[in-house]
Amino acid sequence: MSFKDPSSLKIKEYTIPFLDDRSDEMVVALVGDLHIGPITSEKQIGFLKTGLKKIKPDVILLQGDLIDSPEFLDEPKYFRKTKQVLKFLSELAPTVTVFGNHDLFISTRKNRTRSEKPIIPEGTFEKWEAIFKETGVKLLKDEWFTLGDLRVFGFFQDKVCFEKDGKTGENYQEMRKKLKKLAETGKLETKPGKFNWFFSHAPIHELVKMKELRGFEAFSFGHTHGGCVPRGVDAIVDKFGLHGGLIAPTKGFFPREQIRGMEILPNRARLIVTSGLSGVTATALKPLQYLNFLKSAEITKITIKGI
Repeated sequence: MSFKDPSSLKIKEYTIPFLDDRSDEMVVALVGDLHIGPITSEKQIGFLKTGLKKIKPDVILLQGDLIDSPEFLDEPKYFRKTKQVLKFLSELAPTVTVFGNHDLFISTRKNRTRSEKPIIPEGTFEKWEAIFKETGVKLLKDEWFTLGDLRVFGFFQDKVCFEKDGKTGENYQEMRKKLKKLAETGKLETKPGKFNWFFSHAPIHELVKMKELRGFEAFSFGHTHGGCVPRGVDAIVDKFGLHGGLIAPTKGFFPREQIRGMEILPNRARLIVTSGLSGVTATALKPLQYLNFLKSAEITKITIKGI
């Protein structure tokens, strides 16, 4: 155990029953917050590869923050590592991703207090486009991906969604406006008899209850890393439905924005937040970011039965 590496490496497994039993079950692997760069070790990358081989997923959903900062796209070491990891994933199973804030913006890495306006370095989108083309990973920007009876919608949280009061932070008001607009244009239209899955990087929190999203059977997110100060005994407290970290700076105690695990919403849809591969370093303020040893790195396995 070290301050850099998480205290444990685990595969968290959940099952979602589906009303339609026409075909065999499907396995979805959720991989969140790789943060390829100085804060993610070879131990975590090795766990990612062996864990996914064990799971044998039909599809892999990357929940964003593939790299720790877009500046690392200009560093050959991390540029190569990003391509190697993504190529491994896409060769193992069809792999789709959404952008996370660390994939595009530099402010959250340079200033933990989130006092900077988010900035996207010039050429960032072009570099990612080249990476996705070479590795075969499919980027979803407000669009659908279909595999059999599984339909996945990837929500693009653009600059407006990650800017609040001129600073970096989740702007739920702008997310709501964008979701309404997507619904008005028909882009969020779900299909009866299919398993409709919505995923993005940062949890859209209470927005999952919007009438425009009622047709989705599942929602999945990353970003929170299990709460900025995980309890370190998550396997136990999960049994009691306590899904968040103990505390998150500016969010208070047991913050709802920092949830993890799977919950069942009132309409029976599933809400899944994966803690991801990286530790708390990427989300916590000093000195809390050094409490990485309390954090488990995880891959989340979702088995959809009767799909």
